[in-house]
Amino acid sequence: MSRPTSTPSARPPLRLWPGWREAGLMWLLGLLAGAVLFAVGGITVMQAGLYDVAATSPHNPQVGWVLHNTMIHSVRLRADRPGPLPRYTPGQVEAGRGLYDAHCVVCHGGPGVARARWADGLTPTPPFLEDTAQHWTAPELRRIVANGVKMSAMPAWSSALSDAEVDELVAFLEELPRIAPADYQSFHTAQCSASPGRCPG
Repeated sequence: MSRPTSTPSARPPLRLWPGWREAGLMWLLGLLAGAVLFAVGGITVMQAGLYDVAATSPHNPQVGWVLHNTMIHSVRLRADRPGPLPRYTPGQVEAGRGLYDAHCVVCHGGPGVARARWADGLTPTPPFLEDTAQHWTAPELRRIVANGVKMSAMPAWSSALSDAEVDELVAFLEELPRIAPADYQSFHTAQCSASPGRCPG
C-alpha cells in the first residue's frame, strides 16, 4: 500500500515592491530623517557663526531669490484690496513729493538725483523707484511704506508718519514714472538749499 504524498505548503507570493503601508512608512521615516538633518545643519551653521552677516557680503543668489519672492507674496497677500483702487489728488502728489524728498531720496534716489553714497553699503541695496508703480498696486505700495520690510533697511513709516502722509507718499510713488528728471532735480535742489544737512552725500 503506497504512502500518501504530502501536499507542499503554500508559500506567499514573492513581492518585488513593498505594499502601500510599508512604502508610506518608508517615506515618512525618510521625511523625518531629512527634517532632523536639516534642523541639525541649520543649528550648526547658526551656532558656529558660519553664515557671514556682514553687509559687505551680499546674499547668495538662492537666499536672495527666496527672500525677495517671500516679500512679494507676503505683501500681495496682506495688501488691502476692497473696492476700486484709490485715486489721488494733485495736492496729495505734491505733499508726497516733499515727504519723499525728506525721507526717501537718500536711500532710493529720485529722477535725475542719486541716492546717498552710504546707501550702497546696505544689503540688500535699496531699489530705485522710478518704475515701482508698474510692479505694485497702490494698496501694495501702501503696505510696504506703512509696514516696512524685515531683513532690509526699509522702515515702517507708519511709526513716524500719519495715515494721511503715508497715502501722500503712495500718491507720489504712483506719479513718479511721469515726473521729468529736470523737474525733480529743480525741486530737490531747492529743498537742499533750504535744509542742506539732509541732502545725500
